[in-house]
Amino acid sequence: ADAEKQAALQQASDAKAAAAAAKAQAEEAKASAAAATAQSEADKKAAMAAQEKATAELAKAQADAAKIKLAAAKQAAEAARLKAEADALKAQLAQIEGEKAAAAAAEAEAKAKQEEAKRKAAAARKNKRTSSAFAKVYIRARSIGARISVDGKPRGVSPMRKGLSLRPGKHTVTVTTRKGKRKTQTINVKPGAVQRFKISI
Repeated sequence: ADAEKQAALQQASDAKAAAAAAKAQAEEAKASAAAATAQSEADKKAAMAAQEKATAELAKAQADAAKIKLAAAKQAAEAARLKAEADALKAQLAQIEGEKAAAAAAEAEAKAKQEEAKRKAAAARKNKRTSSAFAKVYIRARSIGARISVDGKPRGVSPMRKGLSLRPGKHTVTVTTRKGKRKTQTINVKPGAVQRFKISI
């Protein structure tokens, strides 16, 4: 009976030891699981932190890119404004040059017209002086077909229907008939006058 009791106690002791070992193993497993869980949480937090950091860096990069793009757009707008101003200035300069050229051309044309007017006026004055200086002379001879010369130069035949333009002063008129008869007469021409001379032969 004692042996059986001793064996039962031994079994109970062994069972208790086994239970204690199992409990220790369970505690160890629990601790390992807790450690694993803690590590997983730490890794998760680290991953989230890394993701947040990457997101923040991406947002910063995007913001920087947007700033650069905005600055480039402003520079492009400024360049376009400056170009437009330069083009406007060029157009104004071209207009001014065109107006200057037109004014110069108009001035040259006016000067040319003025010179032409002066030339015409001088020519008119000269013609007036000339026309007033010369006289219109009509010479008639009774003999039809008689040759008429003035100052030794043939001027036509009788009857002369057109007057002769002669300078003022004395001129020698010679009338020669077809039969060879000749008569010479001196005439006195007055400036700007219309005179008629009849030579009988």
